[in-house]
Amino acid sequence: MVNSGTGDPSAAIEIVFWFFVPVIMLMVSKAILFIAQAYASLKLMNNDRLQKALNDLEKEPQAPEFDTYLSTEVNIIDIKADATPSEPADLTLEQIWEEISKTTMDKAMQGDKAARDWVTKHIFTDPVTPESTGSPFISDAVDALKSVGYKVSDVRKVANQLCSQNDYASLEDLIQDIVKNC
Repeated sequence: MVNSGTGDPSAAIEIVFWFFVPVIMLMVSKAILFIAQAYASLKLMNNDRLQKALNDLEKEPQAPEFDTYLSTEVNIIDIKADATPSEPADLTLEQIWEEISKTTMDKAMQGDKAARDWVTKHIFTDPVTPESTGSPFISDAVDALKSVGYKVSDVRKVANQLCSQNDYASLEDLIQDIVKNC
């Protein structure tokens, strides 16, 4: 046993060690117990989820349920009363696009976030214009002025306007006019 009356520092350390060993062992055993319980409940929870998924697969397929506050109703076209589902609608792609855009714009103005995102992505973008409609120098002029620091959309817009009004014979003339108008 330890002789506590001598004042030996190693004896004091030994006393403290033997005092805290049971406390440390108790804490370690509680931590192991907690981890084991958490693992067991996690494994049980995963088994329950797996069993539920297997049960769902065995059932007949059903239509998914949606919460009403998450769904957005969009009426694209009015179907004639005498039309059958196999008959195609008499709308062109442009008319369908206009109807979709109009309906989504209305929803966006009412505060629907998904509709606002769609409108921002599909309606409020720079239109894609084929480069073949204007001068063959447009893409070269845009590349040249882009490297100098001009904004591509501004340069392309001004270049398309200028090429629709004038017939350019050289790239230098087009770039000079773009710089004057930007």
